[in-house]
Formats: sequence, C-alpha cells, structure tokens
Amino acid sequence: MKLFVTGGTGFVGSHFVAAAMGRGHEVTVLRRATSVPRIAFIDEPRWVTGELATVPGDAMTGHEVLVHLAAHSPNTPYDSLERCIQGNVADSLRCLRAAHEHGVRRFLVAGSCFEYGHSANDFDRIPASAPLRPAGSYPTSKAMASLAVREFVRETGSMGVIARLFQVYGDGEAESRLWPALRAAAAAGKDFPMSPGEQLRDFVRVDQAAEMLVMLAERIQERKDGGIEEVNIASGVTRSVADFARECWREWHATGRLLIGALPYKDNEMMRVVPELTPDAFARPRTAGA
Repeated sequence: MKLFVTGGTGFVGSHFVAAAMGRGHEVTVLRRATSVPRIAFIDEPRWVTGELATVPGDAMTGHEVLVHLAAHSPNTPYDSLERCIQGNVADSLRCLRAAHEHGVRRFLVAGSCFEYGHSANDFDRIPASAPLRPAGSYPTSKAMASLAVREFVRETGSMGVIARLFQVYGDGEAESRLWPALRAAAAAGKDFPMSPGEQLRDFVRVDQAAEMLVMLAERIQERKDGGIEEVNIASGVTRSVADFARECWREWHATGRLLIGALPYKDNEMMRVVPELTPDAFARPRTAGA
C-alpha cells in the first residue's frame, strides 16, 4: 500500500512511519526543509519537502491513503486560536483537497481526545460518537477540523477515519511533557514536583498508538463503502496521573522523590478523560504490505 504522510517527522508521526515501513508499505512523507524525525529510521521513506498548505498535489498522485498526522501547537502553552485554526483547519483542508484532486480517496486523520472537552464529564467512558465540547485553542481547532473532515468526506464521497489520540507517551515526546520530564528527573536523581495527580487518563505507548494507526490505514484501504468512521486510540487501561508517575519511578529505579501535590492543578484541568474503545476497530486485515 502507498501512504502519503503529513507530520511524519513528529512524535507520533515518526513512529507511524517506522511501523508502516516495517509492515512493508511504501511511505512518502511531507516535511519542512528543517524537520528531523524524532526517532531514527531503519529505512528511509520517500521525502517531499514543502508546507502543508502548499504541498504539490502531484506529489500525492498514486497514493492510496493520505495519513494526516501534522498538527499545529499540540502541547501547552497553546498558540493563539487564530493560528491554531489556520494550521489545523484551513491548511489541513487545503492538503486534503489537493490530495483528492490528484486521485486520493481514502483519508486517515489524527485527532485529539481533548476535542471531547466537557463531554468527558458526561460519560464514564467517552464513546467516539460523543459531542465535541472543547476548551482551549488547540482542542477547539481540532474539533473544528473534525467537523471539516466530516463535511469534506461527505461532499467528496470519499472514505475517512478520524482517530482521536489519548495520552500518548514514549521516545521522541516533547521534553516539556510528563513522561520525558519524569525520565529526565529520574536519570538525574532529582526530586519531581507534580500536581496531586488525581486526574484519570488512558496512557498509551507511542509504538502501540502507531501500530493502531497502521491497522486503521490498512482497514480503510480495504473498505469499499464511503463515509466517515471515528475511533479512539488508547490502551484500554485507566490510571491516575499519580499512579502512572509512580509506575515510571519504580521502573527506572529513581532515587529522587516524587513530590505529589507540590504543584497545583492547571487552570481548567479535566479530571477524567477515559475512552470507550471501538469494538473491532483495529482488527488486522488478512494481508498487508505494498
């Protein structure tokens, strides 16, 4: 299968490219001139240098699935609402449109669990069909992007999957995020101050998330019907942030102290963001590869 990937040098994107190539797929990656993958690749994909909003459509000709993993300002502090909307909605839609104009009919788009926003309070486990009620510039722009992708797929009669990622962690993650910050403190023998950590989350390893995304790309390539499918990318295990930190601390034999409760919660902290997994969403097709 031939995949055209945006965001393929990013955290999740780098792992997706490695997993897809490991499955025997042909991968073309759009990257900026200065972008470097977060992890080393055993084999190099085909590179196309350019920007999301102006990617040459003919570079996508002959590909079976566009895998859109690029995202603007996914980590806090988020960029302005205007710039998030520009990058995550307007520029993304231009890329999908260019792909469609050059023969691509299948689209896999990464979303965020924080698109659900306040709907998380209404469900013990959030279904992929839950209303999108985000708060914050990046989550709002990603929810707007989901609505735009839904309409794009309907309008063009194409096939689409929106895959909302929950708490992905692992190698290549931004240093400001929880897992890399924990690892750095553990390696240095330092104490780690954190919030009370009562937030409930689903932490999914990045290699596991990448494998799930590859499965979805394989599934959508085999689909014959049009329309949109929305799924959650998660591990299925609910843990508090404090318990996750404790598990990491023990695994790394850290000598410093976890100072749980030393910091306050962030403003507008979501205390429970727990997904419902979509049944059979990641069933592996019988055959795969180029």
